[in-house]
Amino acid sequence: MKALRDKPLHVRVVRGFLLAIFLALAAFLTPTPYHVQAPGHPSDVEKMIKIESATYPSQGKFLLPTVVSEPATILYCIYSFFDPEAVLTRESDDRPKAQTPDSSDQQMALSQYLSSVVALEALGYDIRGRLRGIRVLDLTQDSPNREILQRGDLILALKGQRLEDFKQFSDIVGKSKPGQTLSGEILRNEKTQEVQLEVYQPQDRPLIGVVMRAEYIPDFPFRINFQSGSTLGASGGLVFALQIYDLLTPEDLTKGRIIAATGTLDGNGGVGPIDGINFKLKGAQRAGAEVILIPQDNLKDVDWSPQGVKVIPVSSFNDALHALQK
Repeated sequence: MKALRDKPLHVRVVRGFLLAIFLALAAFLTPTPYHVQAPGHPSDVEKMIKIESATYPSQGKFLLPTVVSEPATILYCIYSFFDPEAVLTRESDDRPKAQTPDSSDQQMALSQYLSSVVALEALGYDIRGRLRGIRVLDLTQDSPNREILQRGDLILALKGQRLEDFKQFSDIVGKSKPGQTLSGEILRNEKTQEVQLEVYQPQDRPLIGVVMRAEYIPDFPFRINFQSGSTLGASGGLVFALQIYDLLTPEDLTKGRIIAATGTLDGNGGVGPIDGINFKLKGAQRAGAEVILIPQDNLKDVDWSPQGVKVIPVSSFNDALHALQK
């Protein structure tokens, strides 16, 4: 230390500066076994949706709440002590689940599609369209086709027949005998391939052992484009549908209010739970939301109530519409 004090002032300043840079980089890059979570900045949904049709701009705003959940370096750990709304959690703790970019992108794309379908059907459009295929959501534990099919596969044809509707698929499988093999065509990673699917009968009817849904190519009356940027995941389904509905009707759902909404959306308009509900409530309040719509199934998870904000739990898109139209 004496040798350092004996150095000229400019040498000590330079060395101190270099040491500060080194420590800052170490704090920024050194990983820890923690994640940091904090309320994210809600997105203005109207800026994310472009509709190629006559629209009626909202007088207020719809907001999509978000959660920041990042692997915590030493710097993030230090930051969390100064931000009362940031929380450090270990990997095993109950926190918003990490997702790969690919899975998050797929969930976002699905939520955008379903929100368009639900909003347009609520407006009276018939957009069922033609069958694209049967989407494999999962395989049962006893399925004889676990090594043949994968989650995400799209079954296009069965027994030499191009699938036109779900009834056709059910009839082909239902009229087959246990142990019979059905030739099929699937779409996987944008490539078609031939498969041989085995029929079995675990209970009262023949099955191929998949959890599935019919997927249609919708006949939208006009194009709806989404520009979601870095926003990922499925929790925007409800608010996307509300914004689309609002843009296509002269009645202003917002009534000049700032409304935040979060929740997954299924093809029937059902609203499902999301992760990080308390962080999203805090972020929405901080952004000035006057009303926040949350999934009914998340009500039990709420441990913080924003002052001066009306929080409304909903189970369906219709519930949300009725709540905002009152």
